[in-house]
Amino acid sequence: MDAIALHVRLVEQVGRAVDELVRPTATRRSRLVDLCVEGALACDVVTDDGRVADGPDVARRSRWATSVLCELAEPEVDASTRHRLALATEVGVARFCAAVRRRAV
Repeated sequence: MDAIALHVRLVEQVGRAVDELVRPTATRRSRLVDLCVEGALACDVVTDDGRVADGPDVARRSRWATSVLCELAEPEVDASTRHRLALATEVGVARFCAAVRRRAV
């Protein structure tokens, strides 16, 4: 799978997790999904050359990065929503990594 397809797959998985855990309004969804994806990419879940980091703690690191990014970029987001966004990133990254592993086998 090329790097663009991997990024698309990551956005799909994270978006689905945001919909399930955060349930944002339609006007806010795009920005929240962007924050979560940026948190995942900050941890190099998918690199520019198409490598996928699938270590045991990549999803957990992505959760932490999303929480910090959200606190800095969107300070008006309350702590509960920030926590759910971070969890959505962790769930989305875990699903993404599992899907990539299944395709590789």
